[in-house]
Amino acid sequence: LSLLTDLLPSGDSVRFPCLQHLFIGYNPDYVCNLVIDTSDEQGVGENVDQQKVIEACKIKILRCSSFDLPLVLVTQTTVDEKNQILIQQYYQFHERKSFADVFPQHRGKRLHSISRLTPFTTILCSVAKKQIIYTYTQIYDTIIYDPNIVNEIKLNNLQTELEVINKVKAHFLKQDSSRILIIRIDYLTEHKQLLSLKHILLNAIDDESKEPSDHCIWLVIHLQRNMLGEAKNDVLFHGWQVDMIDDLNT
Repeated sequence: LSLLTDLLPSGDSVRFPCLQHLFIGYNPDYVCNLVIDTSDEQGVGENVDQQKVIEACKIKILRCSSFDLPLVLVTQTTVDEKNQILIQQYYQFHERKSFADVFPQHRGKRLHSISRLTPFTTILCSVAKKQIIYTYTQIYDTIIYDPNIVNEIKLNNLQTELEVINKVKAHFLKQDSSRILIIRIDYLTEHKQLLSLKHILLNAIDDESKEPSDHCIWLVIHLQRNMLGEAKNDVLFHGWQVDMIDDLNT
């Protein structure tokens, strides 16, 4: 945690930015879970290399960083080589294409067979059954992608929990349908529904995992940048891949 807090400007009068602006979805519990999961991935018991765990966690956290991160780092008064490296890593992970460029590659192919990957296509073409994408693209904006590959629903268009369950089940049952179900959520007005949605999705994915499938569920969570300091981020999607994409259509 100290590695993250040290990036913030110092001073009692500083109110912006906070860690929620730099690392979208930031929560101390999320960071702790991230360290535990990464340690399990790296090795068992005394075989864990602490430095490798830190570097792996740093990469995962950078994937959900916003454009405020390099802005804060570049405006700091002291020149720090580590900060310069972080800026370079930020732009490496956030060099991306638009959805329109990427999704046509899915047509007629299994997700793990996609070639010619860039950092962005690695995000979109990975076999991530459970993916969260934070974005500053607004809920009312049209996201450009191929409807033959992606089925989009907005959470605010579903009136009951049963409707959500039926939509998710139908997505997995129709094997010839769109492979990616994107559920769009307006965090400002719908964050209280995230907990119930989480349980619905986990139950559906658990049932689906009993039979092999390349169908995926992705959550696109629309954010208001000026409200991030008030975001509680108290619903943790343990084991989900998380990325921040400032604008989904650029």
